[in-house]
Amino acid sequence: NLVSISNLNLFFIKSILGVETLEPYQERVIDEVWKHERTVIRACHDMGKSFLMARLAITFLNVFVNSKVITTAPTFTQVERILWSEIRGAVNKAKWPLGGRLNLTDWSLGDEWFALGFTPRNEVTGGEGQGTQSSFQGFHAEGGIFVIFDEATGIPVNLWAMMEGLMTQANVKFVGIGNPTSRGSEFYRCFKSRDYHKIHLSCFDSPNLKANGINNVKDLQREIEKYNSL
Repeated sequence: NLVSISNLNLFFIKSILGVETLEPYQERVIDEVWKHERTVIRACHDMGKSFLMARLAITFLNVFVNSKVITTAPTFTQVERILWSEIRGAVNKAKWPLGGRLNLTDWSLGDEWFALGFTPRNEVTGGEGQGTQSSFQGFHAEGGIFVIFDEATGIPVNLWAMMEGLMTQANVKFVGIGNPTSRGSEFYRCFKSRDYHKIHLSCFDSPNLKANGINNVKDLQREIEKYNSL
């Protein structure tokens, strides 16, 4: 059951991937993602969202045999150099060898057991090859599927529709994360839908602000006034 394994995922992230310390908001995200089928997370910059998503992806793939992880972001650069850079780094630094064949944007543990990152570009242009509509819609997995939309505001409408098609299967989990700055985006609309569990990561959750005693707007205003008086 994908909902009942929160503690197992936390154990894997800490004991296998070697993440010794997690912020309270990071543990909350890990817990809530596994308790809900669909989760959307709005987060400010520099909150370590790619760090978290990478480790959730790795954990899902390794905990569930013959599972699949599918990730996408608006551009190939974001796929390769942000989320998949975190995935490659975490796999290579794991305390125990995780095996498989790891490339720039894919990781295979078996013929039907893999993670794949792609850009929506070919979906928009009708191109062929990796990331085409048929390949995205055709995923099935005995062990479950985990779909991650990174920088979800920029994900085009047709990919959201394809994700909905995947969600009709059993044991499929979705997470979209980003900053819902565009009111016309599907990501923004998720926060008005009852179908999604919603998480808000405020700048005040940041350990950098907390370390300087900034826990709310008043504290921030005080620091700004102090800076302006110098």
